[in-house]
Amino acid sequence: MYTKTLNLSLILALIVVVLGAYTRLADAGLGCPDWPGCYGQLLVPDVVSDEYEKPLDTAKAWKEMVHRYAASTLGLSIIVIFLFAAFRKTERKHNEPSVCSSRASSNCRVFCCMSSITAYMPNS
Repeated sequence: MYTKTLNLSLILALIVVVLGAYTRLADAGLGCPDWPGCYGQLLVPDVVSDEYEKPLDTAKAWKEMVHRYAASTLGLSIIVIFLFAAFRKTERKHNEPSVCSSRASSNCRVFCCMSSITAYMPNS
């Protein structure tokens, strides 16, 4: 179960990277101005109230929301991997590092680095 979760998370990470690039290239990065929803709703609304300054572009909003949901799922899977690694019940030698837990740690570091890089990228 642990290894399957690691492999699924790795595939999901690649999907999130591709979706992020697509979202950025489609200029849909600000398709939804608020988080975690879109214009105050869980899914992209058909119409927007007048309280928002930015007009609704549904195509860009859906691109942004799909990327957000994929990235959120990846974040949850990383937490699950951490819990699997932290509470494993397999026997191993005292100071012997686990290959799977080091892989989980590496995945977590990569995810954090990618998140911080994209959070501080200037809009062009």
